Amino acid sequence: MALFRKKSTTNSAFTSSNDSSNLGELKQYTTLTTSKIYKTITGLNKDYTLGNFDTVREDITPDTYIRYSEELLKMRQTAYPVYEDIRSQVSATLQTLLQASNKYDELTAAQFQVADLQQQNTILNDMEKLLAHITQLKRSMTIFPDQSISVIPVQIKPEYLAYIQMFGLPQGNIWDPDRLALATTKVAMAAAAAANAANAANAANTL
Repeated sequence: MALFRKKSTTNSAFTSSNDSSNLGELKQYTTLTTSKIYKTITGLNKDYTLGNFDTVREDITPDTYIRYSEELLKMRQTAYPVYEDIRSQVSATLQTLLQASNKYDELTAAQFQVADLQQQNTILNDMEKLLAHITQLKRSMTIFPDQSISVIPVQIKPEYLAYIQMFGLPQGNIWDPDRLALATTKVAMAAAAAANAANAANAANTL
């Protein structure tokens, strides 16, 4: 589904009442629709529409989602409500692409499970394969099998952790781009402050 089907209608929204006051808003709209981030998101949306799910999945990663969110937030202009409505549509498209990417991962995992169940079903319905499988299990079986317990550490990027601290967990695990960009700014500011404090401490120690 195209984001903007009637470009002329959109342009008229900027110039219907007061041409001089809406000129700045029209300029912002032009800047948005010619920007790299706009072309990237609309391009991915087209890939999604055409069924190129691998392309979308490979592009929408935790890192790129943060970067795209930051770029969209930089283009926010609250003084222009019509423009902001359009920018919000682009932001919503980015969220939709993230959700589509997550669902694609779930579908891929389910397909692997189905394939595994089909393989098990083939063994159970074939006596020769079943006997061969049992024989293989007996050969590999030990009285006291080696056991190892490992805990995989859960890692979450600081930007997403800051988002949770500031706004709570997002509904459906779909991160709001503007909020994520604000959380990213907070993390960057905290890192800069920590670096400045460390530099000041080092300078004091050298005196």
